[in-house]
Amino acid sequence: MCNKELTVNTNVWPKDGHSKEPDEPLEIHVTYGQNAEDEHKINSVQIESNTTVTYPSGKLLHPKEYCLKYHIYEEVQSLCVDDNNVLLASYGGKAPDKNYDIENKLFYNIGTGAFSSIFKNSPKQIAFEKADGEESSYRYLYKYEIISKEKLEDTLKRKKKIAEWNVTIGSTLPKQAEEYYLALRTAIRNSRVESQNKDEPDENEVMLCGLERCDETAFGIKITLTVPESNKTTHPVSVMKHLLDGVICAFHGEKGETAQMLQEKFEGEKVTCQTDWHILGDQDYLRKYGNGFKWYPADEADRLKFGWIVVEQGKDNKYKMSGEIYKWD
Repeated sequence: MCNKELTVNTNVWPKDGHSKEPDEPLEIHVTYGQNAEDEHKINSVQIESNTTVTYPSGKLLHPKEYCLKYHIYEEVQSLCVDDNNVLLASYGGKAPDKNYDIENKLFYNIGTGAFSSIFKNSPKQIAFEKADGEESSYRYLYKYEIISKEKLEDTLKRKKKIAEWNVTIGSTLPKQAEEYYLALRTAIRNSRVESQNKDEPDENEVMLCGLERCDETAFGIKITLTVPESNKTTHPVSVMKHLLDGVICAFHGEKGETAQMLQEKFEGEKVTCQTDWHILGDQDYLRKYGNGFKWYPADEADRLKFGWIVVEQGKDNKYKMSGEIYKWD
């Protein structure tokens, strides 16, 4: 282990709008974990700070947030993940707001470019979780660690699987959440399996594993996106947001005006509302946003406790998706 400290005097920067008092200096504490087999390689990076990086909603970041974001961006690029390992990211400390998403805090808010060059080859794998047991002398904790995929597989073996699927998406990489959503909803409409009588689902089939549901409780998810062998650039962080939005919403039931929003958005297409397969509970998951629509899955930190996303290369020119959902007690 080795450490690095950084303190930046931010009193000369603009006020954050929440206090008339001078801003406290930005503090960053970094702890590096060394590879057990090669002490010159870094196996983990843990960043603790008295600020956090907020969601990039179009407004400018506060200078402290931008400084921390750039620092995390640089530190993450010191890692190298090979095909037998997974980049496990965890977020802890004080919650910035009650509805924050773990995956946004750890990946999307930092920027997809930070993770584009850290994967050595295919498959490229990331996972994320809330660091409930991690305590920090600062207020916020970001940790990025390279672990074996077997360790995560052991974790999933201790959880109750409630659904599994295997679908073909098409010949192009989806650019929006609705493409993943429609692929799953079509497969759900065609599926008749509602028990754990088979080891895995057939192609374009969704399989329920018993009668377990997570209406308002925590869940975990693993998604594997198979891309053509010619696709060398797609990585888990670059597809994560639309992938999670589309998949999670596909397993919600419709609440409020969602059914009406679906008819307006997918005019002319047959989109079946959920009645038997809404294993993640009912949700007002599709709403008007400007001139279009926006997806609102129940993926906040108290619901989506764990995620594992894999991007692997296939043997044909089709984009495919498989995955599982787990009850997360």
